Amino acid sequence: MRKWFFLLAGLVLFVAASAFTLEAASASEQYDASALPHDKATILALNDKQMLILRRAVRYCGSLGRTKHNRDFCVFSNTDLDVRQSGDKALIAFHWALLPTDRYDERRSWVALRRMIKE
Repeated sequence: MRKWFFLLAGLVLFVAASAFTLEAASASEQYDASALPHDKATILALNDKQMLILRRAVRYCGSLGRTKHNRDFCVFSNTDLDVRQSGDKALIAFHWALLPTDRYDERRSWVALRRMIKE
């Protein structure tokens, strides 16, 4: 009976932690939307900067087996922290303007970037 109690308690904790991780990954911050440039060259440069930060977090966390990291707490928390600490307002605005599924995707599609470019 005691084994079942601990098994059930462990399962409940796992489900609760998973729900918190998904909620934290989908939450976004307040950012200065006016700092986001809308020209193609700058958006591509910001994408490269953000991708370098993401890949550095992936290597640090040892999460090399996949390309989407929006459910990996270590990766998205380190990426968010590095972007915040960069002090680059345009990079911060770019990072938080991306959808959470695209924000932590190493193989981000052109469609995710295209919606930010206004010609």
